[in-house]
Amino acid sequence: MGTMNISIKAVVVILILVILAVSEADLAIESVNKVDDKTWMIMAKKSTSAWSWGEIVRVTVINLNTNQTEVKVYTEKRSSINVTAKGDYSTPILTNIELKLKS
Repeated sequence: MGTMNISIKAVVVILILVILAVSEADLAIESVNKVDDKTWMIMAKKSTSAWSWGEIVRVTVINLNTNQTEVKVYTEKRSSINVTAKGDYSTPILTNIELKLKS
């Protein structure tokens, strides 16, 4: 799991950056849902292949206050015996968001 705190007022900007970062991590976005007034959840997956049963990735975007947004990335293997699965997408997703914020 990885976590990032971002100082941007517009949550919609963070949501767009998260969706782009997830897509660029070669994950298929399954859903984007507003959980409550402050929380969004993005569900994505890495499909099965000849070498892996795939992974499931959940990204939560939480508006902590008017100037702070938190992004959390959770990755799960579809099976605990799936030794060829990448295992953790938090670093590429969070790094990609950070690079996009700098540009």
